[in-house]
Amino acid sequence: MKQTFGWLGITTAAMFICLESASVAAINQQNLNTHSVPSVELLAQRRPFRRNFGAQDVIRVPILERVGGIPVIAVTLNGRQTFPMMIDTGASLTVITEEMADAINFREQGKEAIIFGNGQVQELPKGNVSSIHVGDAVMDDFTVLVGSAPLLGQNFFSDYNVTIRENFIFFRPKIR
Repeated sequence: MKQTFGWLGITTAAMFICLESASVAAINQQNLNTHSVPSVELLAQRRPFRRNFGAQDVIRVPILERVGGIPVIAVTLNGRQTFPMMIDTGASLTVITEEMADAINFREQGKEAIIFGNGQVQELPKGNVSSIHVGDAVMDDFTVLVGSAPLLGQNFFSDYNVTIRENFIFFRPKIR
């Protein structure tokens, strides 16, 4: 039975061996009729922080700026052009601006009704980009809407655990 307690950085086997050794030492102390109190010391196998989660690494993306406290990062569309986009954890879909759509020769494939946070409903042009890159993360044949603000939404980072820090955003692949 070998399980890893990642948050401790030790394995079940290592913990069992340490506890077993401590128990034997305690019994030996009692057999010697000493009056000292046995102490138990768990020694964890220390490992360097691993960025590798299975076959994938944690992706670290620098924050370019913040707009009203919202992080803005560099996003490359169709492998050609890079644009600043805001991370919007509340947006279901990713939104690009008309200028971005023109720059990448976006082709509309219909409309999508969107309900905004204030309850307003609006239909936005919808289509796919051939690829979207955020750092080393890539998604192909990716659905986007065309709207007024460039937003990276849940359809991009739903496969990741996202951590937003002061200067970086970390994307860790979810284990499924």
